[in-house]
Amino acid sequence: MITMPTAQSWTRRFRTLLIAVALSTCVLVGAPARPAAAHIPAGPCTADYEGIKQIQFMNDGTDDFIVWECTKTATVSGRPSFYYWRMSEFDNIEAHLEAVKKGIVRYVGEGVWQGVVTGGFGVFQASSRDRAHTRYESAFDLRNWSGTPISRQIGVHMVADHLVGGAWQRCGDTGWKNSTGSKMSYGFYKLHSTCGGTIRLQYRAHFLSATTNTWWTSPWGTAGPYTIIGV
Repeated sequence: MITMPTAQSWTRRFRTLLIAVALSTCVLVGAPARPAAAHIPAGPCTADYEGIKQIQFMNDGTDDFIVWECTKTATVSGRPSFYYWRMSEFDNIEAHLEAVKKGIVRYVGEGVWQGVVTGGFGVFQASSRDRAHTRYESAFDLRNWSGTPISRQIGVHMVADHLVGGAWQRCGDTGWKNSTGSKMSYGFYKLHSTCGGTIRLQYRAHFLSATTNTWWTSPWGTAGPYTIIGV
């Protein structure tokens, strides 16, 4: 008797094929196969690269990865558009992706600078390789008014909350994660047992102004909420 593959096995094979194809694409555009963390790609993002995607894996044993896509900002009257690496997708080599929640906010210092702050999370069910967990990520991309990257000290800050007794309680706080340059991202994950139920992510960014030597800090953005299945 011939045993046909189950829908789940077909899904896993198809996902593996998609990942392999995407990784091949990444190699063509110069993305590393498995960097230390899923930072914003260092490669160019211009009109010539619009729509190009790069995969970057987390090096923390989860097999989570993030797909970054070269994207043009929306057209807004009086503000020039620019290209940046957008946090497009969350996924995992084997674990089932239950849900994704993301947010993005564009800020401007009129006539001087522009910045894009993003934050989001992916909820992964347990697999044969890992436990059920939620991956959180935030990113900041800073440009001058014409869209050229600005090298400043910049940083992101994330807070993960879950509902307990009808009130939000903090279950993860990165504090400020700073670096130099024009763009950066930071990610972490929490097991469902330590940050489960109904969850949300709050995120913000800042940079050190060269003219005033003070920090500009964005308001908090929010991704979610989402109620994890089975918790």
